[in-house]
Amino acid sequence: MEIIKTLFNRYKHFSIQLIYIPLLLWFSYIERTNIPKYVMHCSLDDKIPFIKEFIVAYYFWFAFMAFTFIYLGTVSKKDYYKFVILIALNLIISNIIYVAFPNVQHMRPHITSNDPFSFVIKYIYSTDTPTDVFPSIHVAHSVGAYLALVSCDNFKDKQLYKLLAFISMILISISTVFIKQHSVIDMIGGFAMVSAIYLCVYKLPKLFESTASSYEVKEEHASM
Repeated sequence: MEIIKTLFNRYKHFSIQLIYIPLLLWFSYIERTNIPKYVMHCSLDDKIPFIKEFIVAYYFWFAFMAFTFIYLGTVSKKDYYKFVILIALNLIISNIIYVAFPNVQHMRPHITSNDPFSFVIKYIYSTDTPTDVFPSIHVAHSVGAYLALVSCDNFKDKQLYKLLAFISMILISISTVFIKQHSVIDMIGGFAMVSAIYLCVYKLPKLFESTASSYEVKEEHASM
């Protein structure tokens, strides 16, 4: 019993992820009620082939996200909380965009094969609507996970892990267009959104801290 209590006190900060429940319920409501008006498509989408094997990278997203949450939550609460905020803002801003700019894509091919890759993709197509695709949350979250990892002091010197995280982020992101879940426009939108959020959550506070420190130093010199 004492061990359970110790573990709970040590890792109770993981419970903050409960904030995602209302955000995901909100997204689910949007999915059910939104009437799409804007079709996401560009000429580059037509040049990208459908490659069913990329479903492996697409599903690896779950493992990549889980690893990032667990790693950061274990080694650095500060970085963990930043990541939690980053992902929450991804969801909030995406949902607002979906409501204000209801969108859809019509690029999914008709799949007749029954191999394992095709089976999984057909399952995704049947359970995940092609609506509310811009920006891509799949891309935004994976890029956010990579940025959160490389911003963590405990991760910065792990060159091999950084490379693996980068490769994972790239493969997950491009998998969205190779299995025709998203347009290139959605992928770029997801990357742009999370980059802006990253700057606000990770960089602006440091800038303010640096500015405040410089001001304090000047004040000290002026009072001498």
